[in-house]
Amino acid sequence: MNLAYPINLEEDRTDGKFWGYLVTFPDLPEAITSGVDMDDALAHAKDCLETALLWRVGDGQDVPLPSEPNDRPTVVPSVTVAAKVMLYAELQRQKITNTELARRID
Repeated sequence: MNLAYPINLEEDRTDGKFWGYLVTFPDLPEAITSGVDMDDALAHAKDCLETALLWRVGDGQDVPLPSEPNDRPTVVPSVTVAAKVMLYAELQRQKITNTELARRID
C-alpha cells in the first residue's frame, strides 16, 4: 500500500502581500496547513497528514487511499504512522475488532 498523499501547494497572498504557502490534501479535506516558505510548508504538511490519519483511525473512520498525484507533490507519513494506518485498514477490510485481534495474538 502506497501512502504518498498528493497535496495542493499554493502561495498565500492577501492584499498583494506574500504570507507563505497554503497546503491542502484533496483526499483529506480536514487536513489544511501552511508554512512561511516551501520547506516549512512541506514539514508542516507531513505533521498535518499524520495527525489527520491518526485522528481518523482513533475515531474509527475510513482512511482513504491516496489519489493519483497527477504532477502534484506528495507527502508520506512516517513509517510508524504508515504501519498503524495499514494495520487499521486491513483490520477494517477483514472486519476484525481490536478484541478479536488481541485474542488471535494471545
